[in-house]
Amino acid sequence: MGRAELYMCLICELSLPRTRFNSMTENEAHDVFKGRLENISCLAFLYFKKGGIVRNLIHAVKYDSGQDLAKYLGSLYAMEVAWALPPEGGILTAVPLHRKKQKLRGYNQSSLIGLGFSEVSGILFVENILERSFHSGTQTKKKRYERWSGISDSFVLIKEEAVRGKHVILLDDVLTTGATLEACSREILKGNPASLRLFPLCLSIR
Repeated sequence: MGRAELYMCLICELSLPRTRFNSMTENEAHDVFKGRLENISCLAFLYFKKGGIVRNLIHAVKYDSGQDLAKYLGSLYAMEVAWALPPEGGILTAVPLHRKKQKLRGYNQSSLIGLGFSEVSGILFVENILERSFHSGTQTKKKRYERWSGISDSFVLIKEEAVRGKHVILLDDVLTTGATLEACSREILKGNPASLRLFPLCLSIR
């Protein structure tokens, strides 16, 4: 049994609904942020659909102690988007969980995706560049305005020196309305990075 089949069978891996984006600025994920954020680019690896295989994988990652699965998905992502990786001077970071939520879960799934991505890409993963200043509750069933109003001031840049002049990749698990990544991006951009690339693992579709 190969490493892949520890997490899913080969047939399942080959059938993953890949986005196959070939541009960082002309794709459905980047379109989420048009008119909202400037000087960023965005990619996503997989399509996330209710009842689909990716939804089941993310559920396993978040609620079934799927730490190794999260890292594996991160490694697949890095291989898929090798063409889009920044030049030297790049760093990876992840959307943080509030400390209470992370203590309850035991880990941050986005950070684990980042560690798997880092292992394959060779790009340094730097944790806790951002801090989640208050817990806004689960975003899963909230509408667009509720997501934004509940999260717009939730993040604080606490490691400005880590992003200054760097090509920053920000990872998350699922892109839905973009409220979380937008709030995080606005904080990171305060640190004057050379560039900011948003790499959610999945793009939610209906």
